[in-house]
Amino acid sequence: MDYCDFCEKLFRTVERKLSRRDGSHGSMNVRRVSIVKVNDCMKEGMSVSAGEHVPAPTVYFDELYPRYVMGDTVDEIAEGIIEFCIEKLDKLPEEFKGIDDFECAGRNIICRLVNTAANREYLKDSPHRDILDLSVIFYYVVEEESTGNSFGIRIDNRMMERWHTDVDKLYETSVRNTLLLYGEELENMESVLTELSGACCSEIYSEDIAEPMPLFVLTNSRKHFGAVNAVIGSSLSRLADKLEDDLIILPSSVHEVLAVPAHAVDFSIQQLNEWITNINTDVLEIKDILSDHAYVYVRKDRKLEMRA
Repeated sequence: MDYCDFCEKLFRTVERKLSRRDGSHGSMNVRRVSIVKVNDCMKEGMSVSAGEHVPAPTVYFDELYPRYVMGDTVDEIAEGIIEFCIEKLDKLPEEFKGIDDFECAGRNIICRLVNTAANREYLKDSPHRDILDLSVIFYYVVEEESTGNSFGIRIDNRMMERWHTDVDKLYETSVRNTLLLYGEELENMESVLTELSGACCSEIYSEDIAEPMPLFVLTNSRKHFGAVNAVIGSSLSRLADKLEDDLIILPSSVHEVLAVPAHAVDFSIQQLNEWITNINTDVLEIKDILSDHAYVYVRKDRKLEMRA
């Protein structure tokens, strides 16, 4: 069975099984969805819902097809999907009950940073704040204390209208919550490499390699969508003051950025941009790419700028 036939048969099987099932969630419905993810990555899947405003667990066909190829039957995969969705619905946190009320929902709104041009479709239905060629987007996120995991849904224009709020209020609220919940982490790359490798710096760099330029990694406590701290936090300002220099900012991914004191950079902006493009092409998944060029944090102006 090819991929397209698999998707259709799996959907019909889940649909049939749900129609015969009674449970605590009452009538559950399944529908095929095409979801635009970050960087306009399109994902095809199905969502199982148990109410109009109850978040619907979603599974994606491209993540399930390998199980079929490896020998699982469509029936087995369908049963697994139903069990997964019921478990998710059973564990929906209490905070989701107040999702229609901005006064209740506001404490769970956080922000992330994406590339504007790469997310044209994604941003059409998403309230956002543009900063240079980047956009701050908003999510409703609930932390599950028992597991440490989080469950989030993208805030779209309909949710904003239902809350009777606007982009400015979403931005203000999300910045406060993001910094409170996830904080800022700024580390010297030397410390990061030592932590990852378990070796000291002298073991990482051979004697034949010149001492590397000072390089800092800015992210958050989760190491997940931490690049937003480059535009909402104070770490770059404090680092620039400590080094008494402007900073070259390298957008390594949506999860973190790299900062280098301007005086220590021996490369032109064009060379740095070429390096960033190569990393995006050869190393990162499309969904993780933030930008294809470097930025400059100007110390005296306390802001990020683009340089040709």
